Amino acid sequence: MASATPINMSHYGARHNLTHNWRLLISCMLLSTCYFTFGYDAYIYAGVIAMPTFVANFGTLTPEGYLLTARDTSIVSSIPTIGAVLGFVMIALMADRFGRKVTIYTGCVIGLVGMVLQTIGVSLAVLTVGRTIAAMSTFVTLNMAITLSAELAPASIRGSIMTLSAVTIGIAGVIASGINYATYAIMTNFAWRLPVGLQLAGPVLIVISVFFVMESPTFYLIKGEDAKARQSLVAVRQGYTDAEIDNELENMRHQRALPAKEEKVSPVDIFKGANLQRTFLASSFVIITQLSGLAFSTTYAAIFFIQINQANPFLMVLALTILQLGGACTGQVLIEVLGRRKQALLATSVLFVLNIAIGGLGFAQATDKQAMTAIAALCLVFGFFIAATMSPLQWCAIAEFPTARLRNVTTAYSLLNANLATLVISYVLPYITNADAGNLGPKVYLIFAGFMLISFVWAFFRYPEIRGRTMAELDEMFEARINPRQFRKHVCLNSLEHTATIINKQDGSNLTVIPDEKHNARNQASVQEVEIGTV
Repeated sequence: MASATPINMSHYGARHNLTHNWRLLISCMLLSTCYFTFGYDAYIYAGVIAMPTFVANFGTLTPEGYLLTARDTSIVSSIPTIGAVLGFVMIALMADRFGRKVTIYTGCVIGLVGMVLQTIGVSLAVLTVGRTIAAMSTFVTLNMAITLSAELAPASIRGSIMTLSAVTIGIAGVIASGINYATYAIMTNFAWRLPVGLQLAGPVLIVISVFFVMESPTFYLIKGEDAKARQSLVAVRQGYTDAEIDNELENMRHQRALPAKEEKVSPVDIFKGANLQRTFLASSFVIITQLSGLAFSTTYAAIFFIQINQANPFLMVLALTILQLGGACTGQVLIEVLGRRKQALLATSVLFVLNIAIGGLGFAQATDKQAMTAIAALCLVFGFFIAATMSPLQWCAIAEFPTARLRNVTTAYSLLNANLATLVISYVLPYITNADAGNLGPKVYLIFAGFMLISFVWAFFRYPEIRGRTMAELDEMFEARINPRQFRKHVCLNSLEHTATIINKQDGSNLTVIPDEKHNARNQASVQEVEIGTV
C-alpha cells in the first residue's frame, strides 16, 4: 500500500472563503443590489408619507388641515402587497425554466414601469398602482438574489452571505432616511418626488451588477447541464482542488429529486411530506419579524415619532436607521457564532422585554416628556437589536430550509407570507394606533410582546440548528424526520466526509479517498486515504 498525504475535505472553510475567495464575495455583493432596492423602497416611504407636501397632495381635508387618514395610510402602505402575489406566479413559471438571472432581468424591466408611475403620480390611485407594479419587481429580484446567493455560497459561510442582505438593507435605510431628512422641509412636490424618483436607479444598477454574476450551479444541475454546473462552481471556489470541486458537485447532486428530467415537481409539493415542515420553517421568521413591531421601525417610523411628540421625527428616523445598520453588521457575526437556534431564542426573549417596556410606558400621558423620551430611546435600542438578531434569522431561514428543486417556490412563498403579514399589519396598525382611530399609540407594543412570548416557546421546541450543514445533509435530516432539537448532534450519511472520491496520483494510477469511520462518527472533516488498486 503506497503512502499518501491525507486530504482534509473541508480544508477551505470559513476563513479561506472570507479572506481569499474574492470572486464569491464580489458576486454576492453584486447580488446585494437587489436587497438595496427592496430596502430603499421600504424606508423611503416611511418618511415620504409624513412629508407636509405629500400629505397636502394625497391627504384628506379636515378642519385641522390636510391629513393622511388611517384609510389613506393603509392604502399607500398595504395595497402594493398585491404585487407580491403576481411576483410569486412569475417566479413559479420562470425561475427553473429560464434561470435565476433571466428572471431578475425581467423583474427589473417591470420595475421601471412601476417606478415611473410613482414618480409622476398625480393621485393616490396612480401612486398605489405604481407601488404595486414596483412591488412585483422587488419581490422577484429579492427572491432570486436570495436563491442565487444560497446556491453559490459554501455551507461554512452561508449564514454570513445571507445576512449580507440585512447589511445592504440597512445601508439603503440610512441613505433613504438621509434623503428624506434633506428634502422634507422643501415646500414643493420636489420634496417627495426626488426621493421616490431615485428608485429608478435601482433596476438599472441591478441589471449591470447581475451581468457579472455566474448562473447558479444548482440550476444547471436541474437542467442536466453538469459541465456548466462545474464551471459555475469553479468560478466561486478559488483555491479549491479539482477533487474538492468534484466532491462538492457530487454532494449537490445528492440533493433530493434534483434533475428535472428524472422527477417533475409541482408548486403544491411544498406542502407535501417533509417539505411541509421545511416550508413552515422557511416562512417562520419572516412572519415573526413582522409580529415583533418591525413596522414602527420602517413603514410607520416617522409617523410614530410624530405621535410621541419628538421634535424632529425625520432626524429620529435617520438615527434609527444608522443603529439598524450597526445592528445588521453585528448580526453577520452573531449568526455564525451563536448559530440559528440560540439566536432565535435570544431574539424573541429580548424583543419580548423591549416590547413590554415600550408598551408599558405608553400608558403615560403624551405630555410626560420623560416618558416619551424613554419610548424614543427604547425604539432606537429596538431597531438595533432586531437588526442584529431577528433580521439575519429571517434571511437565513428563507435561504436554507427549502430543498433544491422547490427552493424558488418555497422562497417565493415565504416572502409572500412576509408581504401578507405586512399587508395585514400595515392595514390594521393605523386603525388601532392613530389618534383618529383606536388611539393605542405605543401601547400597541404590548400586543407585539404577546407574539414574541409565543414565538419563544415555539422556537424552543421546534426550531432546529442548521449552521454549517450542506443542502444534501438537510435533505437527509428532514426526510428522516429528525427531532428539531437533535439536528445539531445528528451525523449525516450525506455529508462530504462520507463521499468517496477518485483522484489521480502522480504515477498515473487512481486512488480512492474514503473517510475514516471513527473520524466521521465524531462528525469531523478529516479523512483517511486507502489505496484499493490501480487501473
